[in-house]
Amino acid sequence: METLLTISDLSISFGGVRALDDVSIDVTAGSVAGLIGPNGSGKTTMFNCICGYYRPSKGSVRLKEREITSLKPHGVAQQGVGRTFQTPHLFADMTLRQNLTLAAEFSSSGGQLMSGLFSGKMARMARQRADTLLEQLGLTAHADAIPGELSVGLAKLGDLARALAIAPRLLLLDEPAVGLNDAERAQLSALLNDLAGQHSMTILVVDHNIGFISSICSQITVLASGRVISKGTPDQVKADPAVIQAYLGDEHGIP
Repeated sequence: METLLTISDLSISFGGVRALDDVSIDVTAGSVAGLIGPNGSGKTTMFNCICGYYRPSKGSVRLKEREITSLKPHGVAQQGVGRTFQTPHLFADMTLRQNLTLAAEFSSSGGQLMSGLFSGKMARMARQRADTLLEQLGLTAHADAIPGELSVGLAKLGDLARALAIAPRLLLLDEPAVGLNDAERAQLSALLNDLAGQHSMTILVVDHNIGFISSICSQITVLASGRVISKGTPDQVKADPAVIQAYLGDEHGIP
């Protein structure tokens, strides 16, 4: 099957500490893949390298045929990479609808932020996309709220909607289920499976909830201390002694 995201020998250090050490990962197009590991294992650092926030000291990031390692964040977004954050990064002085509309405008204009100059058919399409996503994620009732008025769970869903507004071909989700209640988590799982299955979107998910990751991902990569220690299906990863030790120590198993 075709590979969309190829990470090869990625390395980066901070103050002499090796945050990523020759990490290589392939993500199949149209799949939901998981990235797990203990705190400080390098998961968010890898996302920052993919998105252009960090420049790795070694290695490369390729999106299909295009190397994106040296691109800045807006350039990576122009290549069709959407991303959420552990803490939602919505614009605090804009309503939820305005946040989504601005992201849709960015996508429609080829990566140029033109809010205020945007008019006519493209502006209507951006607003329609924002409203469609609000409805799809159950956020219509909160469309006119600013981020500070939203609960943690709703803000996380809003951050996801903003990432989807640019119509990405690769979606990076950094702990999307944290702060969600059971109903919101079930809604998120159904949405991600639909995006991959029906819309051929490629999704890479970071989360500490192994049960949640196992329920949506066909392949999981495990990081520990900046290195890949395991790859495979959810069942293979959960049974791997190296994973069990990294998470819970030799005397415990992973439920």
